[in-house]
Amino acid sequence: MGIELKRVKNDRVRQTYKCIGDGCGWKAHSSCMIDGVTLMTKTLVDQYECQRVYNNKDAKVKWIVVKFEKLVMSNHNMDMKVIGDLLRGAIRC
Repeated sequence: MGIELKRVKNDRVRQTYKCIGDGCGWKAHSSCMIDGVTLMTKTLVDQYECQRVYNNKDAKVKWIVVKFEKLVMSNHNMDMKVIGDLLRGAIRC
């Protein structure tokens, strides 16, 4: 997505995130359904007015593994620069 989000609320029954960019109106709020498992998005302001973020602190190792495991397993000689380019969004996977 290319945006950096701030967790406003993040507990067992609700999650609220907003873009940290100055003046950006993007935000989302979800809360837990009656089944206690499913989150339902109740508010989404999908007005993104910021520059794309390339240095995202939320791209953790576990997410990277899930995203690229099949690609790396099928291309054992893949250069790490290719994965870096994919993470920066230069190439869509």
